[in-house]
Amino acid sequence: MSLIVYALLFLGFFGYLTASMLMYPRTIVVFLSSILSVIIFVVAIFSSIKIIVFDKSLKNYQVGRMRLIWINFAFLMHSTFWLFYSEISLSFLNQDIYGVLVRILYCVFIPSIGVLIVNRINYSQLRQAFLFFYRAFWIICIIATLQYVVGEDNLPYFLHSDDRYFISINALGKTRVNGLIGNHIEFALSCCLMYYGYFLFEIHTKKKPHKVSLIDYVFSALIIMSSSRVFFVIFGALFFVQKMSAQTRRLKNYAKFIPIVLALFAVGKISGINTYVYEALFSPYNWSAMASTDQHYWEITNAIRSIVESPFFGNGVGDQAGDKSRLVTDGTVWALLVETGLFGTLTLLVYICTFVSLPINDENPLSSDYLSIIVLSSLFLSSQLLNSSYMNILNSTLFFFILSGSFVKRNRKIYAK
Repeated sequence: MSLIVYALLFLGFFGYLTASMLMYPRTIVVFLSSILSVIIFVVAIFSSIKIIVFDKSLKNYQVGRMRLIWINFAFLMHSTFWLFYSEISLSFLNQDIYGVLVRILYCVFIPSIGVLIVNRINYSQLRQAFLFFYRAFWIICIIATLQYVVGEDNLPYFLHSDDRYFISINALGKTRVNGLIGNHIEFALSCCLMYYGYFLFEIHTKKKPHKVSLIDYVFSALIIMSSSRVFFVIFGALFFVQKMSAQTRRLKNYAKFIPIVLALFAVGKISGINTYVYEALFSPYNWSAMASTDQHYWEITNAIRSIVESPFFGNGVGDQAGDKSRLVTDGTVWALLVETGLFGTLTLLVYICTFVSLPINDENPLSSDYLSIIVLSSLFLSSQLLNSSYMNILNSTLFFFILSGSFVKRNRKIYAK
């Protein structure tokens, strides 16, 4: 079963990449991913029922077992609501079947990866799998770097970024890169997830994670090349928290970062980089950046009006994924609130929160692993108020792989043979 999970990740990594290079529809990748995710979902359902009802092997680890039971219970409740409401949306609310299937794929089938991993896959297996995909991700990073440094005018057409025709003033005078896995925002989210996974799965075998290393600079450069404003903030927060190792857990040690931050601002000010980035991404004189901000405002305003009209159950699953209604084109949380109201959105959020809600066993609540997954999850969910980068096979699969991987690592006693 772990091979199917890895196959879905493989499709996420190389499906979009291959589709972009060969210029065939990405719907083929979505279709193949749907088949794999349905198999994962069915197995996850039976696995959850077994854990809740029949499995007595975890009785010696009561805290970890209860957390595991809550994850499985939240998954079953979430899946039941969404599948039942999807049927209602198709039968009584006249929603488009394509829109419903897309939402079910990203909000039910792919999230089932998380519960399947915590039930059946141990940490060493996850680490080996992530190591493979971490190395494969550098292919995407190399393509993104070529898009930025060489310039798309000097690259073959099949290496061009999808975003090149949709903005006016590009960050630092270059194109917004995407690494051929979606748009520039989806690429930025992938970088943040891979950066966190690098530390979560301890790829840095010979380096101290609290020290600033080459990998920090590389991922910082990739985020800058993506020109995604929201992920500038998210990556900065991840970087800050990740540097809190055993030597830096106390709050008083945060002071050591103040000179570093001031030095970076000083270098940026002297070199003009601060002004350059501001003018490219945030300046009111950049009509592209301001148009993006205005678009977000318009969509959020209209989404709130729709939510107020039907706050509990929304307009029906798939309402914002099909062609009939497009109040929200860039904001996953708002789209889900419009479609499923508070009930549907909260079932997904509760399921995600069960992985990280409380420390488990004898875990230090200020440990680097626990704080960083809290920050990652919180900022990830916050970012989905402003973009829909989750609606990407790679990002959605990788998010639940990392989320469940964090739980498995922090609760390894349960999985000890």
